[in-house]
Amino acid sequence: MGGPNAGSSPFPELNIDSKHLTFRNLGIHVPLSEKERVLYKFLIENPKGISKEELVEFRPELRDLFAEMNPSLEKSTLKTRVRAQLDCWLYTDSLRETVSQINLRLMPFDPMSGMRNWRISMIGDRFVLNRFAQSHI
Repeated sequence: MGGPNAGSSPFPELNIDSKHLTFRNLGIHVPLSEKERVLYKFLIENPKGISKEELVEFRPELRDLFAEMNPSLEKSTLKTRVRAQLDCWLYTDSLRETVSQINLRLMPFDPMSGMRNWRISMIGDRFVLNRFAQSHI
């Protein structure tokens, strides 16, 4: 995968085929579900993070990320799946729960140098990668 996740970039690689978040330079592979991969990649690509209220505004970007994670899905199925996931994130605690699941998967690697930077924090009403959190304080 190209972009900010390729090569020796400081950004982790989202390996879609194996459904992992990969920190190649550290040899770490963290399994993530589809919705976790979508949210995590969105946060890597959007350093300002996202609030629950902004989910509707970012629907096209999130839809494109779901499509990237599922290239074989028919357009109508993808649209239904994205609508259901965004509605779940909007109207329940599911967004917070998704963030918690990602952080739990990353927590065992906290003792490794710099790994806490890749966990997600809530700054005000926004979910932001710790690596970008200082610009929000």
